Amino acid sequence: MDAAGQNAKDLRAYRLDSIDIIHGLANVNMALDHVRDFFVPQTAT
Repeated sequence: MDAAGQNAKDLRAYRLDSIDIIHGLANVNMALDHVRDFFVPQTAT
């Protein structure tokens, strides 16, 4: 494999890792939102 092919492969791997991190943070955010629904009293409007 030449240097250009290796560089392209490294960029793809870096991009996928960053997408995985963002996906994980979004999942944590949604989980905290669901937990908040159970523990924070709701006010009637």
